[in-house]
Amino acid sequence: MRPAWHPQRAKPAHAGRGLPGLPTVVVFLASLLITPRTLGNAERAQARDTPPPDASALERAFQDVARRVAPSVVGIRVQRLCLDPAGGQNPSATTALPERRVIVNGSGVVIAPDGLILTNQHVVQSATEIRVTFHDGTVSQAEILSADPRSDLAVVKVPRSDLVPVRWCDWQSVTRGQWTVVVGNPFGLGSDGQLSVTVGVVANLGRQLPGLGEADDRFYYDMMQLTAPINPGHSGGPVFNLRGELIGLVTAMHTRTPADEGVGFAIPMNPPIRRVIDTLCQGRPYEYGYLGVTVRSLSPEEREALGLPFGEGVIVQAIEPDGPAARAGVANGDVLCRLDGASISSPGQLAERVGHMSIGQQATLEYLRDGRVVAAQVTIARRDPLRVSWLRRANTATRADRSPR
Repeated sequence: MRPAWHPQRAKPAHAGRGLPGLPTVVVFLASLLITPRTLGNAERAQARDTPPPDASALERAFQDVARRVAPSVVGIRVQRLCLDPAGGQNPSATTALPERRVIVNGSGVVIAPDGLILTNQHVVQSATEIRVTFHDGTVSQAEILSADPRSDLAVVKVPRSDLVPVRWCDWQSVTRGQWTVVVGNPFGLGSDGQLSVTVGVVANLGRQLPGLGEADDRFYYDMMQLTAPINPGHSGGPVFNLRGELIGLVTAMHTRTPADEGVGFAIPMNPPIRRVIDTLCQGRPYEYGYLGVTVRSLSPEEREALGLPFGEGVIVQAIEPDGPAARAGVANGDVLCRLDGASISSPGQLAERVGHMSIGQQATLEYLRDGRVVAAQVTIARRDPLRVSWLRRANTATRADRSPR
């Protein structure tokens, strides 16, 4: 997996394969079934030049969205300095490594008329200079107002007050199979302000990308999967519905091999993410809740032995001494079942629910120990990446479960 500004390209490994003995017959029969009657020259020309009415309407819808959202989408060019281990000749332990300048292209979307622009945190991290290009070709310098590595969101500010903000979607209306229009700056080609448009559908919702961004403490859990083509430079770019409303922010591409076309993902503009963005717009960091445990999913055999229903329960693998869970009596090997009456179905779901709880909030945590259910009151603490670093080292679970809660 990799950020959307550095994906790979590809073709399916199974291309050209079929069931032995069937493809020729099936294809031949299908061809017979769909072959139209013989057309004259005039009819063939008209059929070729006139798209079906529904296709024309869809084409106009795409064009209309691209036209209406253009003032709200920007290209972002970031300059950052990185250490260059290969830049020196046998540097000693006391010699500072040389630095090299790196240019990163990304995208962004205007969310307030007074210069606020939303993008990915991984686009602007460690930036020494940020340049924003608008749809009319004008360029402005930008500064980071606030950034949140865990959600991979950042708000940058430009010295303008005449911008056209994006329209937000009603998240309840976003569904799988819905048409999407993605606008962005692939490979930095939008340096003239004319950003690129790709189309697709919402392939799925609620996708988790385990392991991606873990070194930077990013948490990609409730992600939107896209079919629209995504390339380097799309990161931070908006995903629109056919009403021109913002439904997601392009963030990552999952690939298995260098020849793999990959699968694109976006951060959904759901209520929890909107709360993060609102906080960043105020110039404040977003504070996440913390339980002080590392957990893993139960196997079907473990769940059956415990008598738990499908999709309920996670087992504690590591616990912070004197952390919130430890003070509530939780220990290694306990199976966490419910939090405030709602089932705990997976490590990611627990991390998301705890993360968006208020600091200091009291919650009822139910867990199994030695075949009996224990209910304890737990006080949610503030999550600190430094505080949980030892949990990552202590955790021996698979990469899919490495995310301290």
